Amino acid sequence: MLYNQVAFQVAFQVAFQVAFQVASGGFKVNLYDINANALNKAKERIDNIKVQYEKDMGMSKNEVNSIAHNINYYSNLFEATNNSDLIIEVVPENHEVKEKFYKQLAQVMQEKTYVVTNSSTLRPSDFEAYTGRVLKNLLRYISPIMCGLIILVK
Repeated sequence: MLYNQVAFQVAFQVAFQVAFQVASGGFKVNLYDINANALNKAKERIDNIKVQYEKDMGMSKNEVNSIAHNINYYSNLFEATNNSDLIIEVVPENHEVKEKFYKQLAQVMQEKTYVVTNSSTLRPSDFEAYTGRVLKNLLRYISPIMCGLIILVK
């Protein structure tokens, strides 16, 4: 499957770093959180990543701004996930929080959409009933494989 649009739930720093890398491949990236303050912090963190890319990668302001232009911020789950091919869930490692998120997600995500989780202590199969999806659509990834995911997205 070719991914064109990727949505992230914004809870943790890893989401910003991966989001920026995915956006650097020219893909549209949507960052989502229910908390407006978290979205503002996300914008600040993306701005910090832009500075790091300029410094560490030797990229120009125009280049990093072009990458950042591929990133959108949403507090509405439907808007964030509409037309997304891949959703990367990074909500806290709390069964109730994940259950609530997946129930909400099941109401808005399209059939074509794949979901991956960075959960390290909870099994993805525990959430299948809430998503209405079979296990193949709720893949689990861990940090070392994350780079492989980015390559797949590219």
